[in-house]
Amino acid sequence: MVRSLPEEKKNKWPSLLPELTYIYNNTPHSSTGHTPFYLMFGREGRLPIDLTFGLNDNQTETSTSDWVINHGRRLHDAHQLAEREMNKASQVQKHNFDKKAKAKQLCRGERVLLQRRDFKGRHKVKDHWYPTPYIVVEQINPDIPVYKVRPESGSGDEKIVHRNRLKPCTIDFTTDEVAEPTNEPCLTRGRGHPSNRNPHLGATSYPGT
Repeated sequence: MVRSLPEEKKNKWPSLLPELTYIYNNTPHSSTGHTPFYLMFGREGRLPIDLTFGLNDNQTETSTSDWVINHGRRLHDAHQLAEREMNKASQVQKHNFDKKAKAKQLCRGERVLLQRRDFKGRHKVKDHWYPTPYIVVEQINPDIPVYKVRPESGSGDEKIVHRNRLKPCTIDFTTDEVAEPTNEPCLTRGRGHPSNRNPHLGATSYPGT
């Protein structure tokens, strides 16, 4: 959540933690089906709009003992549901991970985003990706997922990086348009030779996802 803040507010992130924590605790999680607040207290948290309009939590218990019994039931039901939803979510996450574990081969001339590794500590709230795309120059070895890339702008050094730091880029930053993806395979000439699908390194080639 902190990383999603606008760049000009990221250096003030400590002052925003109370609001971000409040939002996080009162937002349903896809993995559990409930908000963290509900799983902890057995009821939904009161939001500012509830106080503004004088809304109550619709609890109808007439005695302390009734409240304790119903509260225990709500917590039990919530935890049972959360466990089922988390099991489902773990299967979905495993499926998605397995798909990405065999990432699509990148071709010469394709536009990609490069993951940043140049910040630590307090700077970890910065964006995970460099703001400008890179161009794939070549795959160093067809049997190893390591690529040489260069900045699309032409300003900067070439880098040799692993495939897991590269993400296909289908956005034209000059128009904010998203190009249609392609599922064409890379045409390789054999060991040590780059693809010839796009012989012009400066040309735009939009990869599939």
